[in-house]
Amino acid sequence: MGGPGEIVQRFGRAIEAIIREDRADAEVAGDAALIPDVLPPRAAVTIDPEHALERAEGITAKEFKRNYFNADKPVCLGNLGGSWPALAKWRDLRWLAREHGHRNVPLEVGAYDDAANWKEEVMLLSSFIDEYLMPGLKKELAGEDQGREGRRIAYLAQHQLFEQLPGLLGDFDPPPVCDVAGGVQRVNAWIGTAGTVTPCHFDSYDNLLGQVAGYKFVRLYSEDDSPFLYRHQGARDAQGNISRVDVERPDLERFPLFAKATHMDVVLGPGEFIYIPARCWHYVRALTTSVSLNFLF
Repeated sequence: MGGPGEIVQRFGRAIEAIIREDRADAEVAGDAALIPDVLPPRAAVTIDPEHALERAEGITAKEFKRNYFNADKPVCLGNLGGSWPALAKWRDLRWLAREHGHRNVPLEVGAYDDAANWKEEVMLLSSFIDEYLMPGLKKELAGEDQGREGRRIAYLAQHQLFEQLPGLLGDFDPPPVCDVAGGVQRVNAWIGTAGTVTPCHFDSYDNLLGQVAGYKFVRLYSEDDSPFLYRHQGARDAQGNISRVDVERPDLERFPLFAKATHMDVVLGPGEFIYIPARCWHYVRALTTSVSLNFLF
């Protein structure tokens, strides 16, 4: 799952082909399981136009730097990844299982706000797909309302997957706007069921977040709203960069100042990206089975 890549990569390449052949023989027959490229009506989110994140599709890197990067202003940049091979390939869960299911991945299992049942676990990517992603996807395709109580949630979150699987690097290209600050420093993968949540927080780096498959809802707050977002303190959050507020269901009796915060909302679909400046608060919830990338620069 990463580590000193130069030491293990040659060994990994030598055995990977053998393991892949064994998995191909054992693969369950059936149609490809495709993550839908249209948002199901049952999962849709209504966005108030007054709170919609600004869109700036088709701008140049120079315009991006002048109008958004230099101003630390979040923006939806539109379909930057629309031509990537990843959009067609990675939405097929059976392809992921067949080609890369033999690799172990770290998961967060359970709802983020259910501390009693939330845990970290390592399992084969194929097991993650078979036990979590496929059952959830089948319910989505059948139009079933899974609700908060009916979902089995698991998340491969903020993982440097491409150190494990460098062959996937050929399926996408870093968007050119990342070059305004010296280029990409790190790429993370995020793969999960519907209902995965990244709680409202900020980071110390600039971030380009995009969808490869499925849909996510993102809510953002400017750094100026920090006094209203009630940071965690102490051992749970040593950096002080996570809000205690559930921004979709806020308890205003406990957090009255949160009513003064002003949010910006967007739904991201396949190929679409948003720019999240350093120290910009953001909250992310998967509306469907989802595969995302983020580029830190």
